[in-house]
Amino acid sequence: MYNKLISVVVPAHNCERYIEKCLDSILDSDYPNMEIIIIDDGSSDHTGVICKKYAEKYVNVSYIYQSNSGVSVARNRGIIDSKGEYVAFVDGDDMIDSHMISHLVSNLDNSTDIVICSYGVIEENENVEHKENDSFEAQYFYSNPFCAETNSEKEKLLLQLFDSKYGKPAPTATAVGVPWGKLYRREFLISNELFFNIKLRRKQDNVMNMFAFSNAKKIIYTNEPFYFYRLEHIHGFDAHKKFIKPENIIEIVRCRDKFMNAYPEMITPEMKKRLLIEAIGYLGVIARSCIYDNESTLKQYDSMKSFYKRNNLRKYIGNLKSDIPFKPNFIRFLYVSKLYFLLFVAFKCVK
Repeated sequence: MYNKLISVVVPAHNCERYIEKCLDSILDSDYPNMEIIIIDDGSSDHTGVICKKYAEKYVNVSYIYQSNSGVSVARNRGIIDSKGEYVAFVDGDDMIDSHMISHLVSNLDNSTDIVICSYGVIEENENVEHKENDSFEAQYFYSNPFCAETNSEKEKLLLQLFDSKYGKPAPTATAVGVPWGKLYRREFLISNELFFNIKLRRKQDNVMNMFAFSNAKKIIYTNEPFYFYRLEHIHGFDAHKKFIKPENIIEIVRCRDKFMNAYPEMITPEMKKRLLIEAIGYLGVIARSCIYDNESTLKQYDSMKSFYKRNNLRKYIGNLKSDIPFKPNFIRFLYVSKLYFLLFVAFKCVK
């Protein structure tokens, strides 16, 4: 098993403060057969200079530069250029435990398409080498390890994509939809055309895993926290939540709708419920974006109404009839009934 070549794809953009720690943690791995592919996504700081030095020093490290095109394009480039039997992703400002790759490989068999470990969070300036470090806060996607092969076994994975709180033993910084802390069989990705959606700026990894989990023959979750996730990711996301573009929301919904049409046999009542609540939340994100972007109340309302009409989600939301709490169900009723003014008032009054 340890003779399998593993391709570690590192998308990097303006992460000069962390990229050395990231690459050192991968190179310190106790797994002997790896290639490291750094995709520099148009960095304007010293990230490229640092990465070139690593590529010159280590024969198993390669450096690829692309004009700033986004992390999805970078990861897709890594998949295409990789030579390994399995692909792993490590963000350029994160780190991994020296045992992560060998641990994931040890859980593989000939039918496994995806193997997943858990993670821990580290502060901005921390340099963690092993998960036993005192400053390392372990977090878990699920309470126990499991194997998922059937649709019913995969349900818990899909539900956490639609509701990030689902199935967790305690609140965590992120959910199982992230691309890191995993090994993907490369041929599985290529043959099923499982790439990251370049139209998305948010949830591109969540959407990719939605289709990956659905197509996978076998998925293993090990529950060991071997990936080190830097808290700066979370702080940065929270600070920019209100600036998420409505167009991004519409593309996510299109992908959800495509998933439901492609895999009707996988859609359970609980999934419909979580998807509907997610969609109602997206209506609020769109409305609040229009409110933030316009000064007068009239312009705010016109912007929201115009966007809702141009990007009609009523069919998608209408097909997700489910037993949900009163408040999101009321919002659903207003939207499906085209009562845009009342919907605007509801979102305007409730922060």
